[in-house]
Amino acid sequence: MEQKDYKLEIIDVLLKKNWHIRALAQKLKTNHMLVLRRLKELYDENVVDYSKEGKNNVYFLKKTPEAKSYIFITENYKLNKLLKKHSFLRKIV
Repeated sequence: MEQKDYKLEIIDVLLKKNWHIRALAQKLKTNHMLVLRRLKELYDENVVDYSKEGKNNVYFLKKTPEAKSYIFITENYKLNKLLKKHSFLRKIV
């Protein structure tokens, strides 16, 4: 069984829309504390930032070189997951 890389999963979700912690956790089907820890790591690495909306912190991707690097890594991660699931696509890629 392969482990998920939750940092990359979070970035993949944040590419589509800005989310708060509990919504991210629900979307990833995990608990909010794991998401919070990974978001703190990404925040410390200058990849994500947040804004206050009411009581919630809404997280979004920053426009920094670090964030762009993580986006490329996320796209490669998604491609590898797809190729593991559908090996016949290897000929095309």
